[in-house]
Amino acid sequence: DRTEVAVGNVDPSLVFTFLFGNDSFNDIIGRLSLVTQTLIGGSSNPEQFTRKQLIELERRRVVRLAVSLRECIQAFVDGDEEGSKAMWTSQGEELVEVRYGEQILNTVGKCYT
Repeated sequence: DRTEVAVGNVDPSLVFTFLFGNDSFNDIIGRLSLVTQTLIGGSSNPEQFTRKQLIELERRRVVRLAVSLRECIQAFVDGDEEGSKAMWTSQGEELVEVRYGEQILNTVGKCYT
């Protein structure tokens, strides 16, 4: 913004949405820590959080992602392999259409292999 009118009033989730399309990957990679800090603290200044608070935020993100992964694979674990694979394929086809979706999916896939 050349006028600098909006400086300091930028919603971090809006920036994330602008960069990556939307929050489609929240259940897969979670939120960027800077976005979370800004949403909670109202500032992008990471110094306002203690190390203990940052560790707790990361722990919560990891737990949310673990629960999400468990829910995602539960049908497969229960024996519905074909239905699960169809759901995952459909989900992948949707996510690949999001800005940087293919790159993010490839990166996540490499982490799980």
